[in-house]
Amino acid sequence: MVSGSAKGRAMNERCRPSKTFAGYEALIAAAARSGEEPDERRLEELRSFGQQAAADGRTLRSLVVDHLALARVSWPDGAVDEGRVLAVMQQGVEALCEGHERAQQFAVRQQEAVRREFIDDLLYGRSELVL
Repeated sequence: MVSGSAKGRAMNERCRPSKTFAGYEALIAAAARSGEEPDERRLEELRSFGQQAAADGRTLRSLVVDHLALARVSWPDGAVDEGRVLAVMQQGVEALCEGHERAQQFAVRQQEAVRREFIDDLLYGRSELVL
């Protein structure tokens, strides 16, 4: 007979989101085991992941939902401090969002630069209008 938690884990493996930060489960496990928080290097990796996700066209919503779903399906049994695990999840999601916002801000700055260049070209006669 399969225990309830083993059966739940088997189901969770099938439901595991595939487009998530590779070390996210480890962050949650470390928080559950010892209350360890992610260091700045790991947070920057999460930001970079969020930034790349935005560049790949993923929405912020899908990014957050996938990571929350992963946290739910991989929630560690016997967490020392559930509040600490939730705090680490929050830090991770915040870092993902920061990275996603970085990519969006970069895209906006690029678009603004292209518009300025276009307007300058029109004002100073550096482009030919084709009708």
